[in-house]
Amino acid sequence: GAGAFVHRWRVPYFFCQYSRRIQHSGYVRALEDVVDRFLADRELSIGTMLSSRGWIPVVSRARVSIIADAVLEETLYTVFTVTDVFKRVSFDARVDWYAERDGARVHTATGQILHAYAVARGERAGQLAGLDDATIAALTGGAR
Repeated sequence: GAGAFVHRWRVPYFFCQYSRRIQHSGYVRALEDVVDRFLADRELSIGTMLSSRGWIPVVSRARVSIIADAVLEETLYTVFTVTDVFKRVSFDARVDWYAERDGARVHTATGQILHAYAVARGERAGQLAGLDDATIAALTGGAR
């Protein structure tokens, strides 16, 4: 859909933890990875935001639910979409994983993350940063 970010990758052995199937912790790592890739793609990388604005990411909620097995060395597609911006200080996003099998995509997991930024320096250190129009547009795909 509009504003969605898609990342294609291969399930590595260390996401499977001594099993053939990707474990919950592997999906949590994949969630962190896709957020990092998404923000960099939107020119809002964590390093950029920290150095240019003094903002550090904060996550108040992250959930992952496994729907079906995904296995070692299988190709997965991660689809990340910002679904809402709350009070111009945080954004909610959905993430879905699909395994590529026999020319079709099988939904293997779904998740959600509530993300914001905290001010990391100065008098406002520790407070939530306000998202300006350009940042909101980048997050929601409006700047594309």
